[in-house]
Amino acid sequence: MPELNHNQVRDENPRIGWFMVGSSVFDRFRCWSIALILLLAALSGSAQEALQNAQAGQSASTAQAKQLQSQDYTFKDGDFRVLVLPSMGLQWNDNINLSQTNVMDDYIDRKSVV
Repeated sequence: MPELNHNQVRDENPRIGWFMVGSSVFDRFRCWSIALILLLAALSGSAQEALQNAQAGQSASTAQAKQLQSQDYTFKDGDFRVLVLPSMGLQWNDNINLSQTNVMDDYIDRKSVV
């Protein structure tokens, strides 16, 4: 590449991407304004999506609070709730001891509180 002295002017502007090195102030302003517009458009889409996600989260939280309020309980103290569920089972076994001789059968009742 030939050397340029200070009196010579380069007739071509090298380009780096969509930026022009050595371009006019107006061209630089135009490039930066386009970049700013694109950035703001991208951010506004993100803001709208964040707002929708926040609204969805709030409605899910409200639904969960309503569900917690409608749940059954036996004992309640503040946010602490206890639900006591009594249960009873009856079973018949024809060989309690698992023996070959002297087979005994019986009814087995099971009571529990969960």
